[in-house]
Amino acid sequence: MTTATTPVDAPSQTGVGPLWAETFLDALATAVGGHRTRLDATRKMPHTAYTGQLDTSRPGQLLCSVTLPDAPKARTTIVVGALTETQWDEIAAALPSHPGILGAVQTGRVHPGLLEAEHTAGHPILPTEFSFDCTAHPAAAAGPRGYFCQHAAVLAHALASRIRQQPSALLTLRGCSQGRLQAKVRTALLSAAAPRAAGAEPAPSASHTPRTEESGPGRQAEPSPGSSPAAPLFQQWRPAAPTGPAEALPGTPVLETPVPGVCPAVAAVVADAAARAHSVLTGRTVEVGLTPLTDAIRHLATPQGAPLAEAVAERLGRTPAEVRRLVVAHRHGGPAAVQAADTLGDADPEAVAAATAAITAAQPTARGSLTAEGNTLTAGGAQVRLGPDRRWHPFVAVHGGTWQPVAGASTEPATAFRAARTARLSAPR
Repeated sequence: MTTATTPVDAPSQTGVGPLWAETFLDALATAVGGHRTRLDATRKMPHTAYTGQLDTSRPGQLLCSVTLPDAPKARTTIVVGALTETQWDEIAAALPSHPGILGAVQTGRVHPGLLEAEHTAGHPILPTEFSFDCTAHPAAAAGPRGYFCQHAAVLAHALASRIRQQPSALLTLRGCSQGRLQAKVRTALLSAAAPRAAGAEPAPSASHTPRTEESGPGRQAEPSPGSSPAAPLFQQWRPAAPTGPAEALPGTPVLETPVPGVCPAVAAVVADAAARAHSVLTGRTVEVGLTPLTDAIRHLATPQGAPLAEAVAERLGRTPAEVRRLVVAHRHGGPAAVQAADTLGDADPEAVAAATAAITAAQPTARGSLTAEGNTLTAGGAQVRLGPDRRWHPFVAVHGGTWQPVAGASTEPATAFRAARTARLSAPR
């Protein structure tokens, strides 16, 4: 079987993948010492034809079936060890000191500097110690590090091939997927900004009376810049009349003509919040893990919020193209689709294995090219991701190395993958 031909990372990563793959093989050759000749002897073999489905989502180890000519089929394991959560947190906290690496991670890419320990708080992402286990050599595996056999050498080359096309697989193998590292970096940036925010000037208290300017007798005082007439705004709200005895909750509150001087954006946010609250209370909407990002994207997906896309993108520290992609995801699958589109996360290995089996059974052409990383399954420009709502969300590869969300989210992975394949085949070339 072969690995995927469509890399998950952006095209700019094509130089990083080969570098990381060769660096990984060099580290492995150094670790196996006298058995390096076996690694060199299998370098030109069609190794991917002899391995089963590679699953790099298990932190610290790669387990795969290997079949070689004139040799029995074996279950072979390469153990590289995984960094702890604390170590990954320290790595994330160190990356803001290196703008180039930080920018790459924030945009969902990898950077060659990640393999240098001085950039990662002294925790090497490149593994230096390896151990092996193979059912074809049970007696020889009695040593502390096992036996580096021909099966293990072929599996090592297959893993290097995966890293060559998808360098982020090495991050997952070491215990932190690319999406989780991206999230940890955001947390580190927020933590670093917290002390500065603590020293900022406190916001006015609720009892503070905004400064007004007298405009003459009989004229209403206007609020000073930065204040908002909250009382008049809330006085404009009224519940709509119930439509009948079956109405369990009052209708959606409506906002009459905005009070003069109220920022239209504020009025739009208030109206949107009321509509969403009513939708949740009546059971028409189920919020799943709402975050500031998904809430902002949800608002941009409404007619009231659409004109604010560029301003919100600037506040979020995202490009307008990224925000538009997340808005499309929300329209297709709600907040869960936004989270799936924004960050590659982890998933239960059993759920991923079951999804892989279901997809390959329904789509025989995906067999051998389907790759798994965290919550993501990819094959030939089509991709599905398991979201926090336990649905599989479909994506297709587009120009620029990004993944565009498409309609068709489903609890059945084969159905979602079929939607992604259909959208991929019907897209203009």
